[in-house]
Amino acid sequence: MRKLRLTHVVFDLDGGGLESLVLSLAACFQGTDVEMSVISLSGREGSVGRAVRPLLTEYRVLKPMRGVSLLYPRSLINALSEMRPDVVHLHSGAWLKGVVAARGARVPKVIFTEHGREHDDPLLSRRLDALAAMGTDCVVTVSERLARYMINGLGIPASKVSTVGNGVDTRFFSPSDDHADLRQTLDLPSNAVVVGSV
Repeated sequence: MRKLRLTHVVFDLDGGGLESLVLSLAACFQGTDVEMSVISLSGREGSVGRAVRPLLTEYRVLKPMRGVSLLYPRSLINALSEMRPDVVHLHSGAWLKGVVAARGARVPKVIFTEHGREHDDPLLSRRLDALAAMGTDCVVTVSERLARYMINGLGIPASKVSTVGNGVDTRFFSPSDDHADLRQTLDLPSNAVVVGSV
């Protein structure tokens, strides 16, 4: 039985949350029955792209597509046709183009992950996202609030929407019991009130 071929389509791999997720997934799939590849639409490799490249079966950086590429993203269709993935996983910034290309390349399954939106979108953007959702098998959100927006704001059927909360590596990001060293490192008095924000 052959390995499952998975291709992630991202706008860019220069740094950030979704980019780190792609890197983490590539590391997790090493030595498994999943062959992972990535296509970046920004025209540049990016700092995360350089880090993830050795972990991938293939990493393609496409030149930015202009004009009618939303309706016919030829270079992305060609890349997916050559790579022949079983699943395409689209990420924020690559949804409609990615769906059109995946369906044009006859990819069996299309997943989209929305990593976050700061505000409600203009009507045209919502219509384009609703159109993209029609060609998407599963829409993944990173919060329940975002899931509600996708269902109520874009009209995506609830049966297509799943939520996978943002994960935090609690082994790495864990509170320290040694606050004295931290205060000393930051040159803070031992009795000072300290407020932190992330």
